[in-house]
Amino acid sequence: MASNPFRDVVVLCVDDEVILSLLQAALEARDISFLAANNGREALEVAAEHRPDGVVLGHYLPDMTGGELAAKIKRVCPDTIIIMFSALPELPPEAVGFLDAFVHKSEGVRPLLLTLQRMLGRPQPEAR
Repeated sequence: MASNPFRDVVVLCVDDEVILSLLQAALEARDISFLAANNGREALEVAAEHRPDGVVLGHYLPDMTGGELAAKIKRVCPDTIIIMFSALPELPPEAVGFLDAFVHKSEGVRPLLLTLQRMLGRPQPEAR
């Protein structure tokens, strides 16, 4: 049995309840520690307290954009990988320089997980 490349990985997800439920199921199925926030203020508090390895965030948040949040998280946790998971057609200009990757929601969760794995420098899972 192969070792889990996500062992000890903590990921903060910031989006609406539906997306958070989807991401929680996908991440926890891979033994990734899941943290959640519904808005930017809450996400900043969680990031400062837990120092996650990665953050997955949407663009439209109740109190700020994903780009604004990414900039603020990078100030608090400069080494944290930030991936925008959004239905926007392209990366928003204010997010350039603060995001490590962009995955369109239409691609689904699998490309998001592969991007997260690659960004965190984890080995690719073995084919089954």
